[in-house]
Amino acid sequence: MPINDCYDKTHECFEKLINTYNVRLMKVIGQFTFSNEHTEDILQEVWLKAYRKIQTFKKESNFFTWLYRIAINTTINFLKKNKKNYEELCDIPDNRKTYEPSEEFKKQQIRGEIVKASQHLKKNQREVFILRQYDNRTYQEISELLGISVNNAKTTYFYALEKLKKFLKEVEL
Repeated sequence: MPINDCYDKTHECFEKLINTYNVRLMKVIGQFTFSNEHTEDILQEVWLKAYRKIQTFKKESNFFTWLYRIAINTTINFLKKNKKNYEELCDIPDNRKTYEPSEEFKKQQIRGEIVKASQHLKKNQREVFILRQYDNRTYQEISELLGISVNNAKTTYFYALEKLKKFLKEVEL
């Protein structure tokens, strides 16, 4: 569907855009929030911003890249406002003393520690890490989505991994 059709902000056109991109955006946001409720709230805000700002979209750009930037910025702002809540969300009780944890519990604990650790990454490192690790994006795709060079994407990912390894070593995982 040509994006030009949406400059007049018709509801029908935006409904088509939502049907086309909603799942992809939900997946991206969900990689940051790990909460369906928060993901849906942020997604709704993203679509409102896109609706209000559609005239600012530059036609020579990729539309999903434009939406992606809105989604990432909105998500990061949300996380900054709710930082304490997310730190508590990531706290997984240490029940290892009373029983041998299941594999699923171990995976959940590691994921929680990675989420905590990723909050200590710089914004650009967290974005590259999530795109590469959870969204399975290539360095080329990451460079296009974030507007950076492929080498910058590789370097940023490397430093993000190093920081995460250091943090996880400190918590003995």
